[in-house]
Amino acid sequence: MTVLPASQSRLLLWLRATRPQTLLLAATPVLTGSVLGALRVGAFNWPIFAVMMVAALAIQAATNLLNDAEDGLRGHDTAARQGPERITASGWASPAEVRRAALTVFGFAALCGLYLIAVGGWPIALIGILSLVSGAAYSAGPKPLSHTPYSELFVLAFFGIIAVSGADYLMAGSFSFKAALTGQALGLFAAGVLHVNNCRDAEEDERAGRRTLAILAGPGGARLLYGFFILLPFALLALIAMSAPVNQGVWLAAAALPLALWLLRHFPKSGDRFSDKETRPDKGIEGGFARAGSGPDFNRLLKLTVLLQFAYGALLCLGAALAA
Repeated sequence: MTVLPASQSRLLLWLRATRPQTLLLAATPVLTGSVLGALRVGAFNWPIFAVMMVAALAIQAATNLLNDAEDGLRGHDTAARQGPERITASGWASPAEVRRAALTVFGFAALCGLYLIAVGGWPIALIGILSLVSGAAYSAGPKPLSHTPYSELFVLAFFGIIAVSGADYLMAGSFSFKAALTGQALGLFAAGVLHVNNCRDAEEDERAGRRTLAILAGPGGARLLYGFFILLPFALLALIAMSAPVNQGVWLAAAALPLALWLLRHFPKSGDRFSDKETRPDKGIEGGFARAGSGPDFNRLLKLTVLLQFAYGALLCLGAALAA
């Protein structure tokens, strides 16, 4: 096993393995759904909110840990990887250790879920079971979702529609169309984050036999898809504002549109990652996915897209609260 760098403690190692830069994707839908539900009934239940938030963050962290272990076992995280180092592939922890950590965190999330089930009944039990099973299916099994073109749909559903609707239901005691629409908007941003991740890793993923949406779309199509993921939520604001109860304050979320346009403009341009196509060491995606050194560009874009989702959700909540 590779020796852990002296600058890193064991605690920091495991914290990094949870990919903290992505945890906001789990927090934003819970926050947004909770605010929408609280506005419907005129009260914010802090204990329910706290348990929901902890459970959501735990499921996201466990999913990331399991993905680290499974991809490391399959040999997908190689030295050619453009993203942050993974602890399994780097040899800083064994696959068994990382799997155990993932299962432990999944178990903790399940314990939190028992309290939420007591509050919300069988709909929350169903959501919890689907979330835990899907979090595992994303990386594990003979055909992981992360290897297919459907992973963006998974993120749209679980990091958007289901998360926002579930939080809204637990706060208000009933489901609302407005929460489902808002969840779709936030889920599109989350799908955009995953899409950026898959664009960054497209060449390595193709060599590993994956067929992600980024690979199928190619460099030109991938940029169009990113634009779809981050701009459609602003069009959905019209439907969100018209849904019952009527609340025009949600239009405040449109203030995040300039950031979305700036991010789309700075999506890494198509070009060849290698200096000479004729001497490429693999057959990869024709023409390459991005210019040389694009890994940091995609990593920066990923983090900023996470912040875009948060800005949209926070502004929508603020506008709705001010107009209530």
